[in-house]
Amino acid sequence: MAFINPTKAALQHARARVLLVGSGRMGHIRAKALYSNPRFEFCGIVDSNVKAAGTLSEIYRAPTFESLTKAIAQHDNFIDGIVISTPTPTHQPLITEAASHGISIFTEKPVDETSAKTSALFKICSDATKDKDIDETSAKT
Repeated sequence: MAFINPTKAALQHARARVLLVGSGRMGHIRAKALYSNPRFEFCGIVDSNVKAAGTLSEIYRAPTFESLTKAIAQHDNFIDGIVISTPTPTHQPLITEAASHGISIFTEKPVDETSAKTSALFKICSDATKDKDIDETSAKT
C-alpha cells in the first residue's frame, strides 16, 4: 500500500471525508473498513460499473458516482481522501486528478506498472504541494 497525503486536509476536520474508488473484491473489504471506522465519513463510491457500486451503496448507505470528477464536484471539492481499489492500469489518472485537488490518496500496490511510472506519480503528488507525507514502504513494483 502507498499513502500519499499532499495536504493533510483531513487533520482540519473531526472526521476525514473519504471516497472509495472501485467496488470489486477489495472495494468491498475497504468499504467495510471505511464505514466502520469512526474517524472517516464515507462519502461515496466511485465506479464506472454503476451496478456494482450500487450494491455497496445499498449496504453502506453511501452515494455512487460514475467518475472521480463527478464525485469531487458533487462534494464541492470537500473531499479529504480517496481509497483506490481498482486495477493498477487505472491508478495514474485517479492519482493525478486527486493530487490536482489536494486530496490525500491511499492506493493498493503496485502503485503503477513500472518503477518509473510510480516515481512519476510520486513526483506529481510532491509537486501538487510542498506539504506532503509519503509512505513508500510498499511503493515499489
